[in-house]
Amino acid sequence: MELLSKERVEMRKHLKKVLSPKEKPFDGLRARTVVLLTHRIDGAKVFFKMTHKEPLRHNRFVAWKYCNLMHMAMRYGSPLILEMLAQVQQQKILHEVADYWTYHSDAISVCIVKYLKLLLHKLSFQRNYCFFNGALEADITKDWNVDLCYQLCTDIFDYLDNLLCLQQAIFTSFTLQQLMRATPESLCRLQPLINIAAECSILYDQAVNAMAVVCGKLPPVDVLGLCNRFYSLYQLLRGFYSSLQQVKILLKMEYIPELSTEVPDFLAYSSSRVVCDGQPTAPAAWQLDDF
Repeated sequence: MELLSKERVEMRKHLKKVLSPKEKPFDGLRARTVVLLTHRIDGAKVFFKMTHKEPLRHNRFVAWKYCNLMHMAMRYGSPLILEMLAQVQQQKILHEVADYWTYHSDAISVCIVKYLKLLLHKLSFQRNYCFFNGALEADITKDWNVDLCYQLCTDIFDYLDNLLCLQQAIFTSFTLQQLMRATPESLCRLQPLINIAAECSILYDQAVNAMAVVCGKLPPVDVLGLCNRFYSLYQLLRGFYSSLQQVKILLKMEYIPELSTEVPDFLAYSSSRVVCDGQPTAPAAWQLDDF
């Protein structure tokens, strides 16, 4: 069903409120309404048309909230959101906005550039692994091809690196005193942490599943590098989740992801009896549909 005239007006009204040019909190309820409307037949097209009319290169707060809204739309919006973002024209807009804010050195501009880099990385990941939906859900089983899982592990780690880089930029842009105060300015900058934490949590679970497949089929010598990188990310995630405890009440977060107190021992999965002819290679893009 296409958007009714009344719903187009509603989307435009909510977008104006969500992408307010003032340094005040992102309106999550209005944003969810906008994302829901993208599921209509022409909803995604109208969404892009309206958002690109906003002053993304003239107001840092509009650009910051746009990143947060686009992240929500990629995760929960119509699948057409990801399809349309794969178009060169749409990616060009993201790159141009990132290029503009690169030349600004204030804290929020730095965060905008890192957020746009994350969105572009998410888009690339979703394009390469089309069996993941926007919320990054997929069922990884021991029957999966080991080469695919090996490459998936490295790509998930790269994705987590981008997420953790952004959260670090957000937290370091505050003093401890600012973090303790629920001001409109602090909430405006902190709200994307909700989506960041959600993606870190599910990507960690997917990484554990993929690592179990790889380490169950390859000898220790071939998985040692992956294991070391996983252990490093595990420590960074623990630090991130600990930092979230400081702002849990400010962000009204009902749940903060938790990690096991002990790091998974993937080398125990790996059997030295497995014979491997060499380093696994990534499958060609056209092969991904076979899994």
